[in-house]
Amino acid sequence: MPDLVVAPLTIDRWGDLEKLFGARGACGGCWCMTPRLSRTDYEPNKGEGNRRAMEAIVRSGEIPGIPGYLEGEPARAPLCCLSS
Repeated sequence: MPDLVVAPLTIDRWGDLEKLFGARGACGGCWCMTPRLSRTDYEPNKGEGNRRAMEAIVRSGEIPGIPGYLEGEPARAPLCCLSS
């Protein structure tokens, strides 16, 4: 079985997150923003709004999570999210 490798989600890995989450943004447009927003802010931003918000976090230099990789490809597993 191949080894799982994890790495910080930085802007150079943003494409990997998009590939991993797909067009729907993982779980119904979540983009791992659920723990970062109140329900009032989260609901209207499902999908594209949450994608833009997560990308802004990544572009800011904050490390919001650590994706996993198997054989150099993003692993079909949830992003391990980090929050402050």
